[in-house]
Amino acid sequence: MISLSKEETASRFGVEKAIEHFPSNLTAQEEKYVKTVLQYMDVGLPKPPRSASLLLPQPRPFLPSPLPAFSHGTLPSFCSLALSSQTAYSPTRNTGGKSVAHLCAPSNVFEARSTFPTAHTAEEYAESHSHVMSALKDLHIISFQVVNVKVRADLPGGAENLVSLRYEATGSHIGEAHNGIEPTGKRGRWSGAGNFVMDEESGLIGHWWKDWDKMQMWKQLGWVRGKDEEVEFV
Repeated sequence: MISLSKEETASRFGVEKAIEHFPSNLTAQEEKYVKTVLQYMDVGLPKPPRSASLLLPQPRPFLPSPLPAFSHGTLPSFCSLALSSQTAYSPTRNTGGKSVAHLCAPSNVFEARSTFPTAHTAEEYAESHSHVMSALKDLHIISFQVVNVKVRADLPGGAENLVSLRYEATGSHIGEAHNGIEPTGKRGRWSGAGNFVMDEESGLIGHWWKDWDKMQMWKQLGWVRGKDEEVEFV
């Protein structure tokens, strides 16, 4: 396996986060799956390549002209780019399920029974997570400790398209109150992991199992009440 700097990850997948352990050789399909998952997990707007300015038209005298007309339901390419960068882990761009719907397959499933028991789809998770991020205004992923992908088409039960990752994140309670707890100003740092099964037909997220160190995070932020067996997550 190799490591990717945040610049290399941005150039390759449009996500500016370092990956500590990453497969050295991927197929085109595996690259596509990884890009979809990382964009779902991303916390910021993908930056254009430094050479992008060379592709822009040269300045010319201003000539008034009517604005271009777009048919109903269509968007110019620059609007599509802006929409595609809205992701589940962005405190400023995660507006709920609709901000990640373009990355999720129809009838997808999300499972994290001990941490998000009411979320059953990847869109519902984004909705739930948006409420957490309203309290943690600076929440962001520090880096991906490992990202791996496995695509097999020779299995008796059908193809297996799996993307697995582990990440480290941080955030401070400097935003809104969290379930009645006013901003504590405390910072937490925790790790999480996810296994994504990619839908064969659409290439989007079909099933996601999530696990993360909720106790570590909640204790650091001051969101745990009680002691020992009486501990209550707020």
